[in-house]
Amino acid sequence: MSDPLHRVRLDKWLWAARFFRTRSLATAAAEAGRVHVGGERAKPAKALKIGDRLDVRIGPWRWSVDVVALAERRGPASVARTLYVERPESIAERLALAAQQRASRPSNPLHRGRPTKKQRRDFDRTGVAADAVDAADAASGHTDDDLDAGDPDRWQDPEAWDFPDDASDAAPVSPDA
Repeated sequence: MSDPLHRVRLDKWLWAARFFRTRSLATAAAEAGRVHVGGERAKPAKALKIGDRLDVRIGPWRWSVDVVALAERRGPASVARTLYVERPESIAERLALAAQQRASRPSNPLHRGRPTKKQRRDFDRTGVAADAVDAADAASGHTDDDLDAGDPDRWQDPEAWDFPDDASDAAPVSPDA
C-alpha cells in the first residue's frame, strides 16, 4: 500500500468536495451504492487517492470525476471545485438532462414569478389567480368596462337607482330599528 498520508476516506472527500451537504449524507450515498470508485461500488471508509475515478449519482444527476487533490476539511466552494476534474462526457450528459427537464416542464404563461400582495389577496378571496382571470377575460374579449353595463354615469344619478316603488316591495322594518 502507498503512504497513508496521501489517502482520504471517501465520505470525507465527497463532503469536502461539496457533493453532499453533510458527511452523513455522503456516507449514506456510499452505503446505498450510489458512489463507485474505479467502476466498483465503494464503502464510505474506502481510501481515496489522487488519480481515482469516481462516479457519483445523486437523484437523476451523475458526475464522473477524476480526483486531482485530497482534502479532509470542507472549505469554500471555489477550493472544493479544484479537488476534481469532471469528465467531458459527464458534463455533456448533465447538460442534456437539464435541457430535457426544462423541455418537459409544462410552461405556464400566467406564472410570472412571485405574486404581489394584491394578487395574493385576490387569490385568497376568489380562489383564482388574478392573472388567470385577466387572461381569460382577454381571450373572451371582455373588459372591466363590461361590468359597468352601459352608461358609467348611471351610478351617479340617484334617479337611476332601483328602489321599491311601494311599501309592499320593501323589506319589513323591525320595530327595534
